[in-house]
Amino acid sequence: MEYLDSIGVGSTPGAQHGEGQVWDRQQGTIVSNESSEIIRMFISACDGLAGKTDDHWRVDMRDAIICRSGGPGFLQSPTISNSLNAPMTVTAAHPRTSQIINTEVQLRALIGEPAALTCTKISDRLNAMTRLFIERSPLVCIATSDLAGRCDLSPRGDPAGFVRILDDRTLLMPERPGNRLADSLRNLLVNPHIGLLFIVPGVTDTLRVNGRATITVDAALLAPCAVGGKPPLLGILVDMEEAYTQCSKAFLRSHLWDVERFRDPTTMPTGGQVLRAIQGEQFDAEQYDAERAQRYRNQVGFY
Repeated sequence: MEYLDSIGVGSTPGAQHGEGQVWDRQQGTIVSNESSEIIRMFISACDGLAGKTDDHWRVDMRDAIICRSGGPGFLQSPTISNSLNAPMTVTAAHPRTSQIINTEVQLRALIGEPAALTCTKISDRLNAMTRLFIERSPLVCIATSDLAGRCDLSPRGDPAGFVRILDDRTLLMPERPGNRLADSLRNLLVNPHIGLLFIVPGVTDTLRVNGRATITVDAALLAPCAVGGKPPLLGILVDMEEAYTQCSKAFLRSHLWDVERFRDPTTMPTGGQVLRAIQGEQFDAEQYDAERAQRYRNQVGFY
């Protein structure tokens, strides 16, 4: 914490509204909170502390910097915790209502406590039963966030079992070609926390895995993930911290697997129609959809 106090943290005069900045005394420059330079600064300071060089320490210190600075998007929050372990708390009312919950005490008074049996299902590793969800899942939703806590949720799909189980606490998820926005990957570069939801078609229970991610380009690790002779360029290693099944209620309430409730795809907007709604009527939605359908039929850019 002494290092955090030794750098000027806060809003710099003349900065854009909502942009937090810090003064790097070592380099004699101002850097944005969104810059990867923040990580270099606190890691260089913390690596010299005996016994405090592991990844968990680095993440805790990073979180402390965000709490102390307010971080991008949080400068207007009335109440920001500056504790290493306490979450950021925003106490302002929502524009549409003043009746909000902003403490766990209030939350628990309303919903109660989880059953003891529910708490016991949370494990830090897989077992013979939970690993079946990963081995049989062709679809995984992954949640990540950036340094300021802005979240992203993204699907990943491949033949069932595409996420490899390296051991009971380590997973490897291949990264296939996408739109190159790289939202999840860019988040993981600055914040390794990751959440995964494994979905098995026709099954209403799901498996949740939370942990820390590392992006790898290890060819030997990635080779078994090849599809059609094409190994992925990247993979995401996940070191598990929590693994547990999610109950069926959401899937049962939604009747997700009930084929009688499936929508006719032609009743939903196409990708081209969505883009035309954004770009304007001059956008040729029909041509876009036809070209995309052709690429998908030929699996262009799939692997």
